[in-house]
Amino acid sequence: MCDCPLIVTGIASPHAVVIDQERLRLYIADSALAKIFWYQLLILPDKTLITDGRQHVAVQGMAVRNIALDLQGNLWLSGTSCPVPPIVPIDAIWKQPIPVIDGALATGLPIEPLPQYTNGLTKSVPSPLVLDAFNIFYGNDMEGATVGSVIKASQMAPSGSSMVGMANNAMTTYSIAVTPTALFYGSDNAIYGVLKTKAGADCGSTGDMCQTITDLVKKPTAMLWDGDGSIYVADAGAGAIYSFASASVSPHALDKIIDAGEVWGLDVLRFSEDRAGSLRGAVPSLILAVISSFAAIGIAP
Repeated sequence: MCDCPLIVTGIASPHAVVIDQERLRLYIADSALAKIFWYQLLILPDKTLITDGRQHVAVQGMAVRNIALDLQGNLWLSGTSCPVPPIVPIDAIWKQPIPVIDGALATGLPIEPLPQYTNGLTKSVPSPLVLDAFNIFYGNDMEGATVGSVIKASQMAPSGSSMVGMANNAMTTYSIAVTPTALFYGSDNAIYGVLKTKAGADCGSTGDMCQTITDLVKKPTAMLWDGDGSIYVADAGAGAIYSFASASVSPHALDKIIDAGEVWGLDVLRFSEDRAGSLRGAVPSLILAVISSFAAIGIAP
């Protein structure tokens, strides 16, 4: 396992990270600077992963809680705008289209993202979010037992009628991961799983409709599916990154990947033969984690 810094300057309080696999871009949400930065990733012949050293701004003036990408490379985020008074801040799930991000690269002037689901629709405070081909899945920062621990909403037609509760057994949801068949979400001292076909938010009187995957975590602040057979979990409470099998929503054992304290964001960079050549097989993927005040990388087994 390699654990070495990728970015150590130019960021103050990174809180979430996501990788655009197609464009080899690394996005980092900085809560202190109220911006989302992105960096161009480069793979050197000796298998070293670096950036090109230039910091770009994808979104500014936004107190961001979490970020995600859709299949087209558009950036989605949960957070609150930070306008100049007397303009009223807006709390919402936002979308920053990739053409706008590319346009800002040319002009140097980032454009404000578009609110998709405002708190007038959500009646809550969305925090973690993840997307599949058609839907957004988001977890609520508070009052999950009342407004829904996890909600499914349409990417294409933002409206109250397109929002469907998936679970209601956790007051606070810190992280979410989605596979083609299942949804996993992390709360205090537990990770749960439900099938994507589940109807309604009710977890049942005994909670058996929202399966406990493990209760051996403390504060699972980041989680992702690797696109194959594993879920990776960053547990800021325990100071470690774990993995478990993603094939079912039944209890699973945790495998420790690496000790890592204060992890708030997590994503995986997957190599392909076309992009990395001889790296395929030798280095199948890299875990990128936001740890405290810098971005670090670790080689996944």
